[in-house]
Amino acid sequence: RFDDSGDPMVHLRLFLDILHPMGLTRLQKLSLFGRTLSGIAAIWYAKLEDSVKRRWEDMVKAFVAQYSYNT
Repeated sequence: RFDDSGDPMVHLRLFLDILHPMGLTRLQKLSLFGRTLSGIAAIWYAKLEDSVKRRWEDMVKAFVAQYSYNT
């Protein structure tokens, strides 16, 4: 779980490493990503514009930008 205190790049890498063997599509990854967040990070994701949550690349950029201070 990512609660806004960890490195966003590490969280993304672990998330992708776990899902890679499953062969999920980007849309499926987007659907699951929000469930890996807790606390303030989950609130941030819930408030994120739907247009950003439609593309994996856009969501990743927004996530890393939001928590770049943790890198």
